[in-house]
Formats: sequence, structure tokens, C-alpha cells
Amino acid sequence: MFMYVLVFAAVTAAGALVVLGALNYLAWSRTQVERLPVWQHPSDFNILHQDVAFPARGERLLLRGWYLPAGVDKRCVILVQGEGHHRNSPGIQALLLARDLTVRGYSVLLFDLRARGESQGARTTAGDRERRDVLGALDYVVGRGVPLGCVGLLGFSLGAAVAILVASREPGLRAVVSDSAFADLLEDLRHELVPGITLPRFLVGMLSAVGSLFWGAKFGAVRPIRAISDVAPRPLLFIHGTADDVISPQQSRQLAAAAAGHSELWLVEGAGHVGAYRSRPPEYVERVAGFFDRHLRAD
Repeated sequence: MFMYVLVFAAVTAAGALVVLGALNYLAWSRTQVERLPVWQHPSDFNILHQDVAFPARGERLLLRGWYLPAGVDKRCVILVQGEGHHRNSPGIQALLLARDLTVRGYSVLLFDLRARGESQGARTTAGDRERRDVLGALDYVVGRGVPLGCVGLLGFSLGAAVAILVASREPGLRAVVSDSAFADLLEDLRHELVPGITLPRFLVGMLSAVGSLFWGAKFGAVRPIRAISDVAPRPLLFIHGTADDVISPQQSRQLAAAAAGHSELWLVEGAGHVGAYRSRPPEYVERVAGFFDRHLRAD
């Protein structure tokens, strides 16, 4: 009998190690990102700019970007890029969008999240520690003399999710624009990590714990749908392309519904993932700048 107990214990331990190893591999793979070189430069478009660098809040990790001043620094929009992009994501045409916002009187900060572009860092954390990057960007802009109540966040995809999470913990922020956000990273991981298989929730919860323990990425912290109530009653504008085949527009519908009473939703017909500005530049700028015009103000 004792031998059977030992065999059972050994098999159970071996199985647990296999599961732990598989979860660790999946968590590791989710923290990998290809560092793409920053393409184009504000000088290519004769845009007034400054090369800037600042630390993520609470870390020594240095982030780099461009600051595009619009005359006297009174209002500023911080652009937060997506999962694999640098400050001038070609899919978004971020630099051109930033130029258009400066014409509307907004200074703009474009920067590389950790492990992207020219910023420091070895891996992504799927939005977890990227919150510190955005908070560092806020600290930088406020340090330039822009009141926090005059700073808006405009995030794209992962950056949109992070912007919502930051606003939920930074009550001085007055307004957020979310372009192509997902609602809940854990739910997405259930369907995306293993093709053709929907992972059980408890297993994805274990994955988040493994990611936090070994790779510094707590995936369970990246759930914008659960943070929306903490943003209220501050306003959010949700933008999503109806032809988005990366993140379903239904996810922005869910977020807007959860923020009912203090949100706007613009579904851009025929636009792909983070493609709303590319699809309709003048209308995009008018809607975004108009939204910030209504809601950003100093106390």
C-alpha cells in the first residue's frame, strides 16, 4: 500500500510540474514583444518638438518620446500606444494625429512604453506595469506646468485599456478617450492563448499568478471592465472600428454600457483595428478634440 501511495504522489507531483511548466511558458510568451525601430520623426513633417525622457513612476526605468508643444503649455494629450507599437505606430499614424491635435491647441506627448521603441525594459507586462509608464508620463507633463485637470489620455488597443486603469486610480484626470480597447484581459487569454481551446477560468487565474511570480506581469490586474466604475462620473469616449478583426467592437460596447451615463461611443463603419483616424482624419480630430474641449479644465 505504501508503494502505491508513493507512486500516486510521484505521478501527482509530476503532473503538477508539467502544468506549472506549461503555465510558465504561456506566461513567458505573453511577455515577449518585438522591439521595432521608431520610424519617421517630427522633423519629417516640420513639427515643432522636443526629444524627452522620463522615468516610469516608482521605477528607474527610462522612457523616451517626443513632446509637441502647442504654444503655451495649457492643455496636453498623452498618446498611449498599443501592444507591439512604438510612439509613432504606423497603423494609427500617431505622429500625424498628434500634429492635428496641436493645431487644435493641445500639446501632445508621444512616448514608447517599456520594451518598445527607444525606451528601456526587456519585456511587456500586458498592461500591468505599463500603468506605471503612463503615470510617469503624467508626472512629466504636470512637471512642465500643465495642470492635471488639463491633461487627457488617448489610448489605443492595449494603451486604451491601460488608460482606463490609470484613470480609475488617478482621480485628478478629467477625461479619457479609448480607441479599440479590450474589456478583460483574462477573458481574452482564455480564448487566445491556446488556439481552438477555451481555457477554464481557474487555469487563467493560475496563469496570472505565475506571470506575476516569475515575470512581473499580473494579467489579472488588466481588466478595464472592472475599473470603469472607479472612473465615474468622469467622462470617457469609446471609439472602435466595426471591421476590427483583432478586438471585437463588442468589447467597446460592453465598456460603454458599464460606463452608462458618463460615456460616449463612436463606432466607425468599416474601420479596422485602431484604424479610425486613418479612415476619417478630420472627423476623428473633431470628435476627440471636441470631447477634450468640453471636459479638460484646471480647477
